Amino acid sequence: MFIERKYDSAQEKKNVSPLSNVGGNTILLVEDDASNVEMLQLLIGMETTYSVISFERAEEVIQRIEEVKAIKPILFLLDYHLPLKNALELYDYLHATEGLEQVSAIIISASLKKEIIEEIEKRNICFLYKPFDVDYFLHLLERVLA
Repeated sequence: MFIERKYDSAQEKKNVSPLSNVGGNTILLVEDDASNVEMLQLLIGMETTYSVISFERAEEVIQRIEEVKAIKPILFLLDYHLPLKNALELYDYLHATEGLEQVSAIIISASLKKEIIEEIEKRNICFLYKPFDVDYFLHLLERVLA
């Protein structure tokens, strides 16, 4: 089942939650590039049974943390280079949040310094370079979520 959801400030003003009625096999995607969001949502939706909730900024996730907790994501899929907070900072915040401590993560980036990759590995987070092979990505999802 594929559910495409994205945070929309207009929905917030109407008090309609884009996260309502979502849960179970949901991946939390945080990516600021709209074309990457679209590609990942389509790929995951067409090739897996998982649904995707996406946010453009870490701050949006933090502001809506109670709703994020309610959907019980099974995976954090995070672009490393996000505005204001990077993926490691967001990951640390999410893992310090009650109910999200055990959620696995994959961090995606086109380029990272060796020291950052070492920090990712210390946290036992999978890392994936962009651009990536679709089959490898799907295999990685399967392995991380097994």
